[in-house]
Amino acid sequence: MRGADGGPWRMLCALPALWVGLLYDAQAQSEALALVSDWTEEEREYQRREGPKFGLRTPFRAGTLQDVAKDVLRISRGGLERRGLDEASFLT
Repeated sequence: MRGADGGPWRMLCALPALWVGLLYDAQAQSEALALVSDWTEEEREYQRREGPKFGLRTPFRAGTLQDVAKDVLRISRGGLERRGLDEASFLT
């Protein structure tokens, strides 16, 4: 997580924008909760253990963690767009 503030200037706002989109909008919070609410403890442990090894290619359910990441980005983008402050471009 610490390395997220050490990249190129054009990317520094991506991580804060992701979290703002997820946490500052009630609909986004509900969608994010729905995304993860049925994950079992074993699935969370699997992601914690295998994610660092295989990154976004880590198999998960019927897809990969990249599929989960895309869902998270979609949810965050919706939250940012509903704020109406033209922040969604930071997620690019």
